[in-house]
Amino acid sequence: MTSALANTGKPKSSIRWRPACLLESTAIDGVIILRVDRKRKAANQRISTPTWAAAGDMRGPRVRDGEATRPLRCGTALPNREGARDTRQMASVLAVPPWRVIGRERELATIRDFVAGISAGPRSLLLEGALGIGKTTLWRAGLRAAQEHSYHVLSCRPSELESRLAFGAAIDLLAGVDDAVLESLPVPQRHALEVALLRRETSGDAPVQPREAAVGALGAIRMLARSAAVLIAVDDVQWLDTPSARVLAYVIRRLEDERVGLLMTRRDGTESPFRLERLRPEEESTSLEIPPLTLGALHHLVRERVGIAFPRPTLARLLRTSGGNPFFALEILRSLGDEMPSTAAELPIPGSLRELVAERLATLTPAAREAVLASFALSRPAPAAIESALRAARRSQSGLAAAVE
Repeated sequence: MTSALANTGKPKSSIRWRPACLLESTAIDGVIILRVDRKRKAANQRISTPTWAAAGDMRGPRVRDGEATRPLRCGTALPNREGARDTRQMASVLAVPPWRVIGRERELATIRDFVAGISAGPRSLLLEGALGIGKTTLWRAGLRAAQEHSYHVLSCRPSELESRLAFGAAIDLLAGVDDAVLESLPVPQRHALEVALLRRETSGDAPVQPREAAVGALGAIRMLARSAAVLIAVDDVQWLDTPSARVLAYVIRRLEDERVGLLMTRRDGTESPFRLERLRPEEESTSLEIPPLTLGALHHLVRERVGIAFPRPTLARLLRTSGGNPFFALEILRSLGDEMPSTAAELPIPGSLRELVAERLATLTPAAREAVLASFALSRPAPAAIESALRAARRSQSGLAAAVE
């Protein structure tokens, strides 16, 4: 049985508590979806009525032991259960709890060293890999590391559908920049940047001035860097819209000794809108290819996410079939439903990840598929945003719950 329970509060990283009845936990848009084995629940424990809580609300779910109550803690962060197009969108990239990352110790060490080094001057790190390999999970780890250092974090997560929206990524990147910072800029720069960021009205015969907007963005980032180091973080850089890419390239090229770092991810088989080696000295730029999971890491992943420890032959077959891709491996197992394989021969071999996702979408009702399509068109597809989009398009909202699950 699957229960949708909201827990968007941020637990302490030192707490790792997992009830025996919890088979699986998955985060979708800041909501934790728990798969619970009702038969294994202890007699003195019960999970309270499922509720949808607002961001920061710690009221649910809770486990009750006698009269005492405490928030339910879950302990893993891996690619979630959404479709192949974009498996990672959440209501806020910075609201993700600090869950454990499996099998990426070397990559995490590289990211921590990169973030710590920003205080010494400009540098960049590009995470590259296949869809579902875990780039966004590591990217989020970089954002959390920057937060722990009290850096300014400017982040955006462009999507393919938004790549034709001018300055869309720049608007997200600079959304957290206070008006007081913009007011410190020279008037032409401030005016152009505010128009580009949709913070100022303009007439139709006075379009955005890209050069002035880029100069204004550089000035704003330099202003921020005076008080604390700045991390500019772009997930899926290949989907940057052209005006935003030009602004970002302008800023990167002209950094001198400012404490500014650039963290990006890029999917294999796509092209970045700019070449870092042409913008910054080679010694300041690092590229990190995210490798497949090892057999041991896949074992821990399956045990934590599915609640089963497979025999080595079955696990080895899953590793070969998925290519060590964590998202692909979990999708293979989820396609089985409750019929988990007991031998390696029973493990299915799908043709592709796209085929797996297509099969899952085919099981949804038409209303639920409409909700999934609506989520693809949103940069931050929280349930409330999807419901508003469906209402605006005069589509049924009856399939939203099924689409989220």
